[in-house]
Amino acid sequence: MTKLDELAYKMALKTTIDPMGIFKRLRVVKTGGKLDGNKEFILWLLYVNQYRTKRGGRFWFSDDKLFDLLRKTKSEEELVTLFQSLRQYQDIKYITDDMQAYMILSSASSHRLVNEAWLKSRETPEKVFNILRLGAEALFSLDSSPLFIQWLRYIIMYRAVVGSDSFTDLQTLDFLLERSRLSTTTSFGTLIQSFKDIPDLEMFAKKLSNAPLSKVGKRLRHNPD
Repeated sequence: MTKLDELAYKMALKTTIDPMGIFKRLRVVKTGGKLDGNKEFILWLLYVNQYRTKRGGRFWFSDDKLFDLLRKTKSEEELVTLFQSLRQYQDIKYITDDMQAYMILSSASSHRLVNEAWLKSRETPEKVFNILRLGAEALFSLDSSPLFIQWLRYIIMYRAVVGSDSFTDLQTLDFLLERSRLSTTTSFGTLIQSFKDIPDLEMFAKKLSNAPLSKVGKRLRHNPD
């Protein structure tokens, strides 16, 4: 960032200029250039962070507004690549993770593209679980969560490429029991049963259901309410 850029953004923040107006004036946007790794664009995302903080939260430049703005300038495939590439920048990782989750929720055609981007970067199922903020989900909402379904599908893809012994059924169960705090074998069974009607997840759900109940029960006893 040049001194002039730094001063310009400080003045913009002081007067709380809307990020949308600044975005439209970015050189890379005017020329239709690539946003991946573009310093001008990354500075703008940092400004979005600062703007939200100053105004009192993401409500002032919401995820849906940010996503819709970017979707008008780039294709879905380009956005998937962009969001994944931006995860390397710690200061804006939270925004990019939000964008990946928002894309999944708003565009069914992006589901496989996002999974493929994660797979190319060798993101582990544990990491993807955190990206999707599934740890904050209540147990009763997981069975209807599109993000949780996305995560299960990613595990299948991950195993197919990395190996079947990577994040095994028992490791998946152990991870779920720890992170989601399932308190009884009944609640666990109900959760798994809910995915048996989804064709591409039916076999996976059956395998999870057939896991040794003694091991599941032992794990549950160590996770009381």
